[in-house]
Amino acid sequence: MLIDARKFANGQRVEADICLIGAGAAGIALARELVKDQERVVLLESGGFEYDPQIQALYEGETTGPRYMPLDAARLRYFGGSTNHFGGASRILDPIDFEARDWLPGSGWPITHKEMVPFYTRAQDVFPVCPYGFDTERWIQGSGFPLIGADSKRIATKIWQFNPVRFGTVYRDELLSAANISVCLYATVLGFEAERSGSRVKTLNCATPGGPRFTVASKTFILCCGGIENARVLLIAKEGRALSIDRGDILGRYFMDHLVINNAAQFAPLRRGPTPRDLYVPSGLNGHWFRGVLSVQEELARAEQLQSVAFFVDQQERPTGRAALAEIWSSLARGSLPERPGDALGRVFGYVGDRIDQAYREAFHTKSGIFNELHAFEPSSIFAFLEQAPNRDSRVSLSEVKDSLGQRRVHLNWRLSRSDKRSLLRSLEIVGAELARLGVARIRINLNADLDQWPDDLTTYCHHMGTTRMDREALHGVVDENCRVHGVDNLYVAGSSVFPSGGSAAPTLTIVALALRLADHLKREAA
Repeated sequence: MLIDARKFANGQRVEADICLIGAGAAGIALARELVKDQERVVLLESGGFEYDPQIQALYEGETTGPRYMPLDAARLRYFGGSTNHFGGASRILDPIDFEARDWLPGSGWPITHKEMVPFYTRAQDVFPVCPYGFDTERWIQGSGFPLIGADSKRIATKIWQFNPVRFGTVYRDELLSAANISVCLYATVLGFEAERSGSRVKTLNCATPGGPRFTVASKTFILCCGGIENARVLLIAKEGRALSIDRGDILGRYFMDHLVINNAAQFAPLRRGPTPRDLYVPSGLNGHWFRGVLSVQEELARAEQLQSVAFFVDQQERPTGRAALAEIWSSLARGSLPERPGDALGRVFGYVGDRIDQAYREAFHTKSGIFNELHAFEPSSIFAFLEQAPNRDSRVSLSEVKDSLGQRRVHLNWRLSRSDKRSLLRSLEIVGAELARLGVARIRINLNADLDQWPDDLTTYCHHMGTTRMDREALHGVVDENCRVHGVDNLYVAGSSVFPSGGSAAPTLTIVALALRLADHLKREAA
């Protein structure tokens, strides 16, 4: 059922068993898991089905520290959330990412990689990604593409998949037609009304910009508003003493993002037999796009006390046969030939050859195809995707400026650590030395050795993480291992704000996996 909160009478009351606050990846994944349950679910979304500048402006805030993207440009505030501009990059976190690393203060999840595996498997169906998952060997067998340093003890190749899924479009009809789900648009949270002890939420105060104010009463509330907004909502509640939370002064702290350096090093292929590049550029297999990236082997990363980093060799994507067919068809329709007909036909035949090779390899379980047309590396650059160390001083707080609904805006004080730069430099040295030893390429690092200085092209992918971090102890975390807010019986948080550390994987797949895990927990609690 669809509800437009702008049509409410002022003071109206909505009742539910479960209230989901935010219709992004986490909120929609949770709602889908609760379809056909007996519980009445209301899914609140601050925006509508389309971008609205007035709603988007609620994300405005202040930033200090290294240059950061304007906060109102970092996320999208309408149904589907930031999946509406999601690039589709998918990868699971590695086992080491869940472990407490003694050289990385603040690291360590209260759950293990092994516990997450079944939820990662289910999350891959939500996107969906290729059934090969992220097993590098399976991708090599399926594609026949050679691997750099198959026997290397220093570097490894990890697989990323790419499948942009607009949750708000793909899953809209499913949720609107569900008998127990009410999707309520233009509903922005203002605060909580709790029992006198502050240990249980009774109702949620909401508003529409310039419109009515209303309340939502529910047995269970789940914040799914994103890595910054989750913290903001709870900080407002803490300031008003509405809830008994944050005994350890953790809320809003440990803000993390993935650090991206677009030109971390120059990549110069060696003439003495360069490894073909096909695994390391975006490639298609059975309708799924994937790409291999380079990293430091886990045991060496432990020995060298390095954070996780992924290195992308920035090669031009090989034009596909499908694109060539479209080019030929479009030209013929205009009564002409393509600008370079021989090249276009060659790409078509190359595409057909790739498909024949793929079928041959899968039928006969061999890495060799019939044609095996592979492509050498070209001179280019390496861009780095680095895990940011948990940093207590990197934090979200409330500014003195208020938004159009009278709520205090966010102030992000982003702080990096010397260990971030050291991990990046040392990882580049290791990968560069190994590529040279293997005869693949030489690299020239473009970064200076000053651990406190970052290049001008330092950026991020706006992967907001860590501000409501997960820990079994209330003094060290905002939520427990089941994502329940410490000190509040019926309030949970979903999304990347609960991540204690971020690894070097895009977070959306883990966000969905954690949402599925939380849904299972809620079902057990209700049983």
